[in-house]
Amino acid sequence: MADQNTSSQNPPPQEHYGFVFYRAESIDDAQWERFMAFLKYQVRHSLASEGNPQFYDEIDWKVFDAHGETTSEIRHRFNRWLETGEESTNPENYRYLAFVVVYKISCDFVDQFMEGKSLQDDDAVDERDTTFLAVVSRDEEEGETLVSIPYLIPRAGDIIALQGEGMGWQLLQEPFGRIATSRTEFDRLTLQY
Repeated sequence: MADQNTSSQNPPPQEHYGFVFYRAESIDDAQWERFMAFLKYQVRHSLASEGNPQFYDEIDWKVFDAHGETTSEIRHRFNRWLETGEESTNPENYRYLAFVVVYKISCDFVDQFMEGKSLQDDDAVDERDTTFLAVVSRDEEEGETLVSIPYLIPRAGDIIALQGEGMGWQLLQEPFGRIATSRTEFDRLTLQY
């Protein structure tokens, strides 16, 4: 009886949605806030354009500071975090298969894109995929790839979650220096048929 009471006081960890972000370099707080506002704006727009605006409220924007850490160190840290049990880790949820590393250059590109624009204007939607992030697989062998910010959620996340169907990371990954976008996905899917 005591065990049942204890378990009701400590419910099991909840599964969350959205990527886990690592702020990998010294990015001043003002630039970071502009970056996160832009990211959230793009995600909200992407979800609405896919007909799923309600999913925005389910996203957990977890951010860890990782100043001075290498990608390998951040990957190790991410995998250790998964093992803590802080969250219920569903192996089919992209949140637990890959994470996002934000470098200063990504924030600089956002600032450059937003020059003369406002998040209240329609021209703040990055339809040309000029802003990007590094998405890193928890599996070292799969590596990392650059993904355009408008493509991150829901598309890139959904593709990563397809790994059980023999696609997933392989469908998302781009050669070094190229950025995964909705156009690259269309090109790959067209080539498969």
